[in-house]
Amino acid sequence: MGRYIQYIRSLTLVVVIIFLIASASWADEYDLRQAGQPWRIIANALNPLGVTLDYLVARPLHWFLHLKPVDKLTGHSQFTEKKEYVETMY
Repeated sequence: MGRYIQYIRSLTLVVVIIFLIASASWADEYDLRQAGQPWRIIANALNPLGVTLDYLVARPLHWFLHLKPVDKLTGHSQFTEKKEYVETMY
């Protein structure tokens, strides 16, 4: 039981030190003129659409183009597990 209490005390001390260090930092003041940057708002709005298209279109298309009969048409070569690289000193 003594080790457990010592562990809890040490953990508490570490957490308190982290919070003291973190609270000493200063954040920039909020500037209303810089808030709402238009490209960031557009990017945040379009991100879910891009992820949806990735999972519903790009990944199934990638899987289909790597099937055995289709890979000859697309020019795909199989990935190898073992890649040998030659390092040079040049």
